[in-house]
Amino acid sequence: MKTSSRLGVAFRSALSSMTRHPLRALLTALGILVGVASVTVVIALGDGADKAIFGQLQRLGENLITIFPRDAAASGVGGEPRLTEEDAAAIVREIPGIITVAPVLDGQGRAVFRDRNSPARIIGGTSTYFQARNYHTTDGTLWDERLESTAARVVVVGPSLAKDLFPGGDAVGQWLRLGKQSFRIIGLLESKGQTLFGTDQDTLAVMPLRTMRSKFSGGRPGDVQQILVKTKPDANTEGVKKNLTALLRQKHGLAPDDPDDFSLRDSSRIAQAQQGIVGVMRALLLSIAAVSLVIGGIGVMNIMLVSVAERTKEIGTRLAIGARGGDILAQFLIEAVILSLLGGVLGALLSALLLPPLEAYFGWELSLSPAGLAIAFLVSTGLGVGFGLLPARRASKLDPVEALRRE
Repeated sequence: MKTSSRLGVAFRSALSSMTRHPLRALLTALGILVGVASVTVVIALGDGADKAIFGQLQRLGENLITIFPRDAAASGVGGEPRLTEEDAAAIVREIPGIITVAPVLDGQGRAVFRDRNSPARIIGGTSTYFQARNYHTTDGTLWDERLESTAARVVVVGPSLAKDLFPGGDAVGQWLRLGKQSFRIIGLLESKGQTLFGTDQDTLAVMPLRTMRSKFSGGRPGDVQQILVKTKPDANTEGVKKNLTALLRQKHGLAPDDPDDFSLRDSSRIAQAQQGIVGVMRALLLSIAAVSLVIGGIGVMNIMLVSVAERTKEIGTRLAIGARGGDILAQFLIEAVILSLLGGVLGALLSALLLPPLEAYFGWELSLSPAGLAIAFLVSTGLGVGFGLLPARRASKLDPVEALRRE
């Protein structure tokens, strides 16, 4: 008999055995199903988290360095550490590789419109703040130089704040109250959504820096709470940070052995740290999913061993009428591979069903990765061959005379 014919007989015998015991076949495939679904879902979650981190970096502002004053205890210097508008102006004048610099005042408050109110993050900044943070308006406009220089009572609001206060829309042109002051809304910002830690970035109200200082923050003239520095895409970020450090130390009159009275936070470093955390979690979850796949493979082997024991007479009969050991080996290997592939297909379908609710829960863009599906199917096939080999070899080594004697 030709090799193709022998394989055909082995394939039909394997299918016949599975159709005679459909429940057993389904339960055998269940372990592979859970493992494949786990692997594909974990890969999809990892890819979704990476996309979310990249998107968050873009929303936060790419190539962004944020400068903060350090408290006196941390800095170890006398007096209260300060950042000023003059520091920001000096950065613009003297540091190469810079697109824009934005001095910022930051606070919390409650926005009120008639009988509605909502907590708000209140930002005071120059018009360069929007360029530094990659903000654009979806309605209205930003303030101009005249409104900024005169400390006009104007504000640009985020979409979450606008939705809370103006559920019917038409926020632009309305007046809201922040603290004891009223401000005219001149623009509506595009949505930046939530951070990976669930913080809503759209509950903000941004006003001119002079307005913020005169109406809210007080403090010493010229002081700011942070300075945003947006670098050029091709700039050497580490070189820019070294230049910033040298300039600010000079401006603040620090001696060579004095610690910095400010700190720098690089947005790319934050993204790298978050990706590192995601990578560790992905590796942990993948290891758990791999264990479930191995357990599923062991289940395939156990069922195949039971099948060999139950079908001893059938195997003996086939051997007695001319089947070779290789034919029996092929039959049981084919059966194991079919069961594993069945589990793989059902696992992929289960993954496709699980991703939409997971996408809604996490707020990430999730999709089945072709690479993840390929890995899952290769692994399931490998498990079928690997764990089916022992039972198949045992079946192929049976002595036909001894097999026919068994009940």
